[in-house]
Amino acid sequence: MAIIAGREILPLAERVFDPDILDDYREITITLAVPTAYPKMVITDIDYPSSVAAGQSFNITVYYRNDGEAGTAWIRAVDLDTNEEVVPRQTFSVDAGRSGSISISFTMPDRDVRLRIELGHVE
Repeated sequence: MAIIAGREILPLAERVFDPDILDDYREITITLAVPTAYPKMVITDIDYPSSVAAGQSFNITVYYRNDGEAGTAWIRAVDLDTNEEVVPRQTFSVDAGRSGSISISFTMPDRDVRLRIELGHVE
């Protein structure tokens, strides 16, 4: 080993040569995915009447698929015009990878109503 201008220089036989020239590189980080042990609820269909008299109660049936694990799911309905929760959140148990349905009851106000049906899970 020789020292030239204060730097150690390896003998030619000990140097590592790469015949290809590196033009560019980027460093990346990949995060380890931690499996979740929660349901992943998907609404597949909803059955509801097209018209109902004011003051009349009726059922809305929501068909779902659980693309996640077993656990506790919830459903609720929100009035899109007032942003009020008109059917309070109800929880129910779901099995992993299963489909099913749940019905909620709603009383028709004295006006047309637009609802957002929400389906989620409890962590």
